[in-house]
Amino acid sequence: DGSAGWAKMMGQVQDDPSAARKRKEDFERSFFRLFRHPELYEVQALAEPKVIDGVSYSAAFVKSEMSRDWVLYFDAEGRLARMDYASESPQGPAKMTEAWSDWRPVGPVQYPHTTRMLLDGNPMMEATVTQARVNPELPESLFKKPAP
Repeated sequence: DGSAGWAKMMGQVQDDPSAARKRKEDFERSFFRLFRHPELYEVQALAEPKVIDGVSYSAAFVKSEMSRDWVLYFDAEGRLARMDYASESPQGPAKMTEAWSDWRPVGPVQYPHTTRMLLDGNPMMEATVTQARVNPELPESLFKKPAP
């Protein structure tokens, strides 16, 4: 219900008092929400394309209460290719980058099958989706705090 959060790592479960805020920020930046409810955002296209690692992107700044310094980058085909935003890391304020590629159909929508995350420009995580389904049934137990 978003009122509490925890992390389970290395066999230990620890409460995370910042989890509710973090999930709200994640939800606000969800590209599903962004494209389903664009009226909830103030978006300003930047006049000039941005070049990152030799690739040119159309870019837009998003004004948001929850996310700071939020910039969207669109590839030559008009797909959302990446976003930058300010966030918190274990070391303090940080610039986060999420980059998506390998967009393929999943039911009626296109979905990125590769995601890369950068923390202050340094690789932090890379994920590959091997299977995706639209609106799968999820058991209630999935949302219960695990035993330590």
